[in-house]
Amino acid sequence: YYLETETIPYSGIYIVPKDNNHTLKEAEKILRSAEFLKYVKRVGINVNGKSIRITCKDINNFEFVRG
Repeated sequence: YYLETETIPYSGIYIVPKDNNHTLKEAEKILRSAEFLKYVKRVGINVNGKSIRITCKDINNFEFVRG
């Protein structure tokens, strides 16, 4: 979910754009893609059979086809 500019996240992973060439909408599209889900299932750690744990490093290491 999106946070207001003045909100400080206290837990989890948060994503900010590095430059004006990329948007949070683009990041959201990638993170919600079937390709990313397959990647997460491959590299993530299964937690109690109901969720998969990934790290920010896992996200940074994801390679996708730009289109």
